Amino acid sequence: MKRATGAPSKTGIAGHTGRRDLARRDPAQVLTLALVTLGETLTEVWRQVLVEGRLRVELADKSYPVTTTMARKLRVVRFDYDSHHLDGIEQNPQTGSRWALLASEGKRIMQFSVERRYIGNVSEGQLTRYPAWHAMGLPE
Repeated sequence: MKRATGAPSKTGIAGHTGRRDLARRDPAQVLTLALVTLGETLTEVWRQVLVEGRLRVELADKSYPVTTTMARKLRVVRFDYDSHHLDGIEQNPQTGSRWALLASEGKRIMQFSVERRYIGNVSEGQLTRYPAWHAMGLPE
C-alpha cells in the first residue's frame, strides 16, 4: 500500500512509517529524523567508520571525510554536533590502555574528543562516557 507524499503516518512524521522505513530513506534524511542525542551521533559515526568502512561520514545534511594518521594508519574523522567540533579516532591497539588491549583482540573502538579532551568512546556499539563529558557540560 502506497502512502501519499506528505500524509501523516503512525509515527506522526509525514512520509515516515517507523524504523524499518528508515532503511529505505536517504542516509542524510535518516540521521536527521533518527539521531537526536550526542551519544547516538557518536555511535552512528563509529558504525559508519569502523563497521561499514565508509570514506565519508554522513550526518544530517553534512558529509565529513574519513582520513588516516600517517604513522599507524588509524582512521580519523572530524565532525560537528550543534556548536561542538568533535574528533573521532580509531583506537590504537599498540598503547598500554585497557581499550588498546580490547582493540588488539579485534574489538572495534573509536575514541572521541572535544577541544583535545577525550569525552568518551564507542566499543562494539556501546557508548562509554568519560568524566570530561560532564565536566565540559556536553549534552546527553
